[in-house]
Amino acid sequence: MRKPIFLILLGLGLLAGATAHATVVVPADLKQLTTRANAIVRGRVVTVQSQWTGDGRRVETIVTLEASGYIKGDLGPRVIFRVPGGKMGTLRSVVVGAPVVREGDEIIVFLGATGPAIPRIVGFNQGIFRVAIDAASGRRVVAKPVLAGEPASKTPFRAGDVTVKTVPLSEFEGQVRSLVAQDVARPGRNAPAGRAVPRIR
Repeated sequence: MRKPIFLILLGLGLLAGATAHATVVVPADLKQLTTRANAIVRGRVVTVQSQWTGDGRRVETIVTLEASGYIKGDLGPRVIFRVPGGKMGTLRSVVVGAPVVREGDEIIVFLGATGPAIPRIVGFNQGIFRVAIDAASGRRVVAKPVLAGEPASKTPFRAGDVTVKTVPLSEFEGQVRSLVAQDVARPGRNAPAGRAVPRIR
């Protein structure tokens, strides 16, 4: 009888240092992400800092991005946005499906914000893409980032499908720019606020 009790206590001890949260994500295609985003920016992550949320009940990660350029909107040369989950001391809060962002990553992120709030990723994990070099071709490609609690894998690219793993950077950028232009051209739709949108380098 002692062995099962010991195993239960051991399991509880291992869980004490980590918390996990489930998240329901409403599927969105690239057009919906583009329409809902206030800004779409490519840049390099310069800092990743975890902190407690304002109510002190959850952990979130604040990411600072040095912008290379914008496809939509303009939030300035440095952008700060939030990602759910993170690590505070010995406590690690994992939100399954949340993107894992690391210093030095080059990413394209679809951001939305209300008022003075720190921007959030539109569509949760669907609104962030990693820029990398394809080992086989040497080309710059866009890939979905590693997600918290899930292994990385690769699947073929399908136009308009945000669940893709890799696609040439120029193709992805061109598709998003086309969607932004369509959105701006819609009757009754005003151009996004901010300065002129520079092309991504």
